[in-house]
Parts: sequence; structure tokens; C-alpha cells
Amino acid sequence: MKTIFWVILLAITASAASPALAQDKAEQGRELLQQAIEALGGEAFLNLESAKMEGRVYSFRRDQLTGLSTFVAYTRYPDQQREEYGKNKETIVVYSGDQGWEIDIHGVKPISEEEMKTHLERESMSAFHILRYRLGEPGILLEYAGRDFLGAQAVDVVNFIDADNRVATFYLDRLTHLPARVVWVRRDAKTRERIEEEEFLSNYFTGQGITAPRHMMRQRYGRRIFEAFVQKVYYNLPLPDSLFEASEQ
Repeated sequence: MKTIFWVILLAITASAASPALAQDKAEQGRELLQQAIEALGGEAFLNLESAKMEGRVYSFRRDQLTGLSTFVAYTRYPDQQREEYGKNKETIVVYSGDQGWEIDIHGVKPISEEEMKTHLERESMSAFHILRYRLGEPGILLEYAGRDFLGAQAVDVVNFIDADNRVATFYLDRLTHLPARVVWVRRDAKTRERIEEEEFLSNYFTGQGITAPRHMMRQRYGRRIFEAFVQKVYYNLPLPDSLFEASEQ
């Protein structure tokens, strides 16, 4: 009889504690992401209107280098981007809302619907987009998932889960609170195959009150597919509409 009593008592206690524990984890997760926002510049980070970046970019297949180029990237937040590759702008990629174009010596070619869907999903689950625009969305869940290490770097782990059950996992440096790694899962537009991607962010610097990474590396299934080294950044420049239009340059 005593055994049954204790089993029932433990079950009641556990059921009462579970919502409280979940709430604690949610509050911890939100607090850590807020610390990340402050570390990135606080209001200056949240209210960023535009940016221009210059640097070098590398692409990989099966961990083997397949391409390298200088780049200049213009961004007008939240959803307009222009990427110019090569000293003479041999290739230009433009995104504006749900449309996109690739521009080269052959002219202007619309980006396919499938490629745009992948781009938009990747952008919506990127670390800085989530921190700027998505923490106030209805239906999201935040969950503190404990501590971990990235090599010798101690990190706090926070899961962001949106209303469509998509998950982005943040690994935040425990000393600086800056994002060091973000992992998310998406579905291939054609095959619906599960694809896990991760982005590593490092070598942060501060300019005009905003802290940003100089080094970004993206992996898929643990294999490097993209790497960028940023050399110069300019913020809140007045960018003309023509940068984000489908016109030959």
C-alpha cells in the first residue's frame, strides 16, 4: 500500500513540475537570446536598415574547393539582397522579396521557384533573421537545452521552434553570448528529403555599434559547402532601388 501511495505521489509531483520546468526552460531560452541581441548591438542591431559587405567567398563540394571569388554584397533589410562576384561583377545574384534573378554576360535569368523556396527558408531560419524579426511571432517555442562545448569553446544551447515545427538550434558563447553555431533542418524542395545545415560564426568585430562575424562557414551533413571572410562592412547606407531590380549591369 505504501509503495502505491509513493508511486501516485511521485506521478502527481512530476505532472505538476513539468509545466513549471518547461516554463523555466522557455524563460531561460528567451533570456539567453536577448543577451545575444545585446551582444550584437542591441537597438543598433535590431534597427539596422542596410549593409554593404566586401570580402572573399569559397564554395566546396565533398569538402573539396570548387570555386573562389571576391564579393560585394548589399542588403536592405529585411528581404532584399544583391551579391556581386568577381572583380568585374562577372556574376550578380539579386533577391527582392519572393523574386530573384541571376545576371551575367548572357543576360538576366529568373531564379527558379524551387531555388527561391530554398533561399527564403534558409533566410527565415538564419540566426540573425530570427533574432531580429521572429522572436515575437505567435506560436513559437523557445527552449534552453543546456550547456555544451564547440571544441574548447563553452556554449549555451537554445532551441527556437516556429509554428510550423521547424527548429533552429543556437549555440551561444557563454562568455560573450554571441552566436557561435546555428543548426537547422529543412526539406529538399523536390524530394522532400531531410537536410541538416549548420553555420559557424566567428572572429567577431564591432563597427558603428554593431557586432558581426568576419568568418562564416556553412556545412551540410558535416561537410563544408560555403565559407566567407568579410574584410569591410558599412552600415545604414542609402541604397538605390536599382540595386535590387532585374536589370543588366
